[in-house]
Amino acid sequence: MTTTLNPHFLSELEATPTAQITDTVDSIHSGIVKALHLAARGTYALKDTGADFDITQSSYSSVTRLAVKGGKAYRDGALVTLGSGSGSTNNIDCTNTYDPGTGQVDVTPVSGGDVYLFLVGNSSDALVLRGTNGTTGKVPELVEGDIPIAIVKVVASSDDDATDRPIQYLTTSKVANTVSVGYDSSGYTEAGNITGSASGLLYSSGLTTVGAVLTMATNEPSVVNNDVLGRINFQAPLDTGADSDLVGASIAAVAQDTFSDTVNSTALIFQTGKSETATTKMIIDEDGNVGIGTATPTVALDVTGHIHATSTGDDDGDTEGAGLTLTNTNAGSATAPDIVMYRNSASPVVDDFIGRIDHRSRNNNSQDVTYASSFARIVDITDGSEDGRLYIGAMSDGEVISNTSAQIVIDGLTDSVGIGAEEPDAKLEVRDSTASSATQGGSLRLSANDEATMASGHRLGVIEFAGAEDASDTMTVGARIEALCDATWSSSENGASLLFYTTDGNATQSEVLKLDSDKLATFSAGATFGGGITVGSGASSVTTLSGGGGSPATIVTDTTSGLMIGTGPTQKLGFFATTPVAQQAHIADLGGGSLGGAETTVNDILGALRTLGLIATSP
Repeated sequence: MTTTLNPHFLSELEATPTAQITDTVDSIHSGIVKALHLAARGTYALKDTGADFDITQSSYSSVTRLAVKGGKAYRDGALVTLGSGSGSTNNIDCTNTYDPGTGQVDVTPVSGGDVYLFLVGNSSDALVLRGTNGTTGKVPELVEGDIPIAIVKVVASSDDDATDRPIQYLTTSKVANTVSVGYDSSGYTEAGNITGSASGLLYSSGLTTVGAVLTMATNEPSVVNNDVLGRINFQAPLDTGADSDLVGASIAAVAQDTFSDTVNSTALIFQTGKSETATTKMIIDEDGNVGIGTATPTVALDVTGHIHATSTGDDDGDTEGAGLTLTNTNAGSATAPDIVMYRNSASPVVDDFIGRIDHRSRNNNSQDVTYASSFARIVDITDGSEDGRLYIGAMSDGEVISNTSAQIVIDGLTDSVGIGAEEPDAKLEVRDSTASSATQGGSLRLSANDEATMASGHRLGVIEFAGAEDASDTMTVGARIEALCDATWSSSENGASLLFYTTDGNATQSEVLKLDSDKLATFSAGATFGGGITVGSGASSVTTLSGGGGSPATIVTDTTSGLMIGTGPTQKLGFFATTPVAQQAHIADLGGGSLGGAETTVNDILGALRTLGLIATSP
């Protein structure tokens, strides 16, 4: 048994061909010429596995058996597999009734001369021998579609089962997964068309706005939905192993409908593999929609999975450095760019998170930190009465932002806003959750700052109370509270007054009460008190009652209980700038009809009145 290894080049005619052919060795050149002629048109055998087209000769049933390894080749530029598979064994028995597919022939030795047999891959991609023992001294003719592989010399008068017949290979070292393009130092020089009818690959050169064109065309005359028009595969077929031999990536054009004179609906699919044959990861459909992670995009960009965008940005505040810009060119007032976060769950429940926007950066320990966030949750999933809740928060003292730490909550269940309150109990609730103290508690500040000094009469802030006065939503202010500066402010002057207004008549507002910086309360009209009044906290406090239009100030009491000044004898009272004193000592009544002590009693009364300040101490 002799095995002749394929050297993958045009070899010398010898039992063990290891050298390339030279004109001084072989006189039979017609086979070489035929092989070169076919190679010029793109027909030649390739080196695929390294063992392809190896020939093992052995004696079998009294004849020579040629065990030929299958392999790959180009036929007119189209890649084909010859034999029963690349690297597989194909047995050819050299009998006197051998049939290469065109009828029986005799390929056994003769005494009249050497017989040359052509080992080829025929038009059906089978490995066969061309030639008969009736033709000696020359290489046999080839049939259209043949791919020459080797010449086998049957030496005259040799044994029918000889195992050492000389072999001349006509193969190349070109591997199956390479493509050659002619070029020189200035660039590609090929001009014209290269067409492979079997593979549907067409190339044409072009100028200016056309350029070189590579076309992949199917030979299927009736294209229907899901037919592949063309595909580019990326793989490592020379590797050995399981996953490493699979297609690692692929790009294919796939029909999306039955083609006709008015329909050529086609999608472009992009496939990649990780530990399997490449599968679809991205698609550009017939409408131009791009799907990543989904094979059925419904919008311009439809992504199933996580999106990460990186932008270097710039410093001038415009949109050139923006990581994401949404633009709507529709002139309609009801249209605008939209961002939709859609949790497509078949079984939603209350408290489900349905969308989140995080603002992240790094800290001084090179850790990623979410510094601010906004997110939404489901509050009620009942059809027709659905409610949601929106949270907006910023990290504080390293605490991760959550539904309990978010500073602002918009609650759809109660149509209210909470600041520091997840479930606000009023339309606006400001809640301080820190330990209570004299400096803690919910706070609200109204401020004014136009980067100029506040002037007298300028307003610091206002709170208005308004409502609709008709069914047309005409809003009218019914009352307001505002703070006004009562002097030009400086580092030593920050006086302000608090004014209370109410509305009467046709939306006419009037000042009712003013609390000024001198701690004085001024009522613009009468004041009614339902309880006691405490005036002043110091000895110098002065309360002035004045009438209007020259009329005296009047204190009016009711006719039932009257007016009481003081509730105990130790409380002090004084009139007309007299130092207030406690209740005066008892003055005895005049008794017995006697006038002897009258003078003393009257003087005591006068003294008490003078002490209270009701009568002067001197004329």
